[in-house]
Amino acid sequence: MPVDAIIHHFRLFRSDDLFDPQWQDWSRCYEWTYALAVVASVKPRRLHNSGCGFEAFQRQFTDALDALVPEVLHTDLQRTPTFQGSPNFFQHDMRRPLPDPQTFAMVLAISYLEEIPPSWHPTVLANLWDQVEPGGRLLITCDVERQYGPSVSLPVLEAWLGATCERKAPLLTGLTSRLGARQDRPMHVCLIDLERVSCHS
Repeated sequence: MPVDAIIHHFRLFRSDDLFDPQWQDWSRCYEWTYALAVVASVKPRRLHNSGCGFEAFQRQFTDALDALVPEVLHTDLQRTPTFQGSPNFFQHDMRRPLPDPQTFAMVLAISYLEEIPPSWHPTVLANLWDQVEPGGRLLITCDVERQYGPSVSLPVLEAWLGATCERKAPLLTGLTSRLGARQDRPMHVCLIDLERVSCHS
């Protein structure tokens, strides 16, 4: 585990967690609701939304972040029409540090680690943590234990954090989502919420 980290959460999402049905996706209605609640509570001045995505519904989440945070940087591996003309979008390979060394009061990596090759994960995790300023937060959500398709290895995350992922029923799946199950999603969604210890702690 990063030696200067406090673990607020390292657990699987539960179907009875707080959710907002306006985010019309079986898991994002939990993931984005959690992230926005933390953003509203912490009130960061600067935020990096890494792996912001390329679909229209993802732009709705970035708009919600822009409304809460004075300075937001949205980045993704590829530029897409979703962010065409957006002044705070930057095309970025998350395996590399940002071009200008920057730190943020909050860094988000919502539901994209599973979409990149597993060999990238250690480097990406290290880069994300390096961007968090003292006293800041890193929020990660990702698909794990998927029976088919892309997934992040829970043992890799547990080794990185030096902790065991908490799992308490009722666990969130496509069938248990309170949004309403539309199809089976045989996987779970992991939540990591870390705080970087302030130098004054």
